[in-house]
Amino acid sequence: MAKNRIDPPFYPIIYVRGYAGTDDEVEDTVSDPYMGFNLGSTRIRTVWTGETERFYFESPLVRLMKDFQYRDVYSAGLNTADIDEMPPGSMEPRSIVIYRYYDLVSSVFGAGKQVAMEDFGKGLNKLIFKLRDRICSDEADRSEFRVYLVGHSMGGLVIRCFLQNESVGEEAARKLVDKVFTYATPHNGIDLDILGNVPAFFTYHSADNFNRTRMRQYLGLPEGAEPVNTLNDKFQADRFFCLVGTNAKTTPSRGAGRRESLVHSATVLFASTMQCWLIGQTLKESLGWPHARTCTAATPVTTASLIRKKATRTSLVFFLETCALMAC
Repeated sequence: MAKNRIDPPFYPIIYVRGYAGTDDEVEDTVSDPYMGFNLGSTRIRTVWTGETERFYFESPLVRLMKDFQYRDVYSAGLNTADIDEMPPGSMEPRSIVIYRYYDLVSSVFGAGKQVAMEDFGKGLNKLIFKLRDRICSDEADRSEFRVYLVGHSMGGLVIRCFLQNESVGEEAARKLVDKVFTYATPHNGIDLDILGNVPAFFTYHSADNFNRTRMRQYLGLPEGAEPVNTLNDKFQADRFFCLVGTNAKTTPSRGAGRRESLVHSATVLFASTMQCWLIGQTLKESLGWPHARTCTAATPVTTASLIRKKATRTSLVFFLETCALMAC
């Protein structure tokens, strides 16, 4: 009898990147095969003796390859996750896949115009089915197949759109999601220093995706629901982990004055600590709601920091370990 190819807990991992705020950022994003998840960092840190040492963190993606024998899905210049002719069983279960949803927005690979969040969610739905069909060689494999979803910043909202909006994600695809990990995701939207919540008219490069009214729409929440950082009973809270960075207001200011503060916030779209956690149930006037697991990292919530941080990878592994999934 052939052994199943699926080896729990080593399911495929889908990375969903964050917000790209300008045309140049979109094109820079799509020009990178890994969309930034391959970036590492070199830092000076203090060890227990009080001495300092140089520390090299290769990146979450590289460490998963080295420590857990994961691999990417690129071969001979092609993305095997996108090739329709790939036969069943041709991809390894321990695969790291980058959901390249910004290809749809790019002027090189796509239409060169903004795409609705709901379409990003539908694309994630299709990608999960594609992975199942390429990884599983028989029905035994298909019955065991699951995926992990990892979202940075707006990527976490793309994941929630897929999970929570029943007109976007199919039930069969949602059942294939074992666990979700988000970091620096503004689950309750983004507030600007002066204007408050990102206004609905901030449609340039879909910045209104962080407006709570718009979020209620693509998350499938009831009209007027407040706050919007709720899973609305669409996904188990104990299978959802939120890594939260320190509040952006603790970082040095780039300029002085209220105008500069507004421009900086509108451009960078920081998410404050209080906006990055999730309630598991529907909004009820009672205590004891289940919450998604949340951990705070001592770092500002920016792509340049969290996406490269050892803390991100450590928290991801910690989440999997505490769910009896992985052992370091």
